[in-house]
Amino acid sequence: MAAIEPEIQPNPQSAESERWTTIIEAKDTPILAAAVLAKVDRILTLNTKDFTAEVAAKSGLLIQTPAQFIGEVREIVTRGL
Repeated sequence: MAAIEPEIQPNPQSAESERWTTIIEAKDTPILAAAVLAKVDRILTLNTKDFTAEVAAKSGLLIQTPAQFIGEVREIVTRGL
């Protein structure tokens, strides 16, 4: 983890969170808003019930389970990239 220099982002303002209420439950809007504001390329979550393909498409984020992400990393390593 130290090698990737993780950053802790502040909680988004309410208005930023509220803009996502049409596609995801209110309890998850701060997570989605923070990810979009931080300009990350993906979210890793086990919550596939709420973080759906529609949420991915409308937010522009890749949404993966941790297992999917590890599988992707293994594939890259195996190819030698």
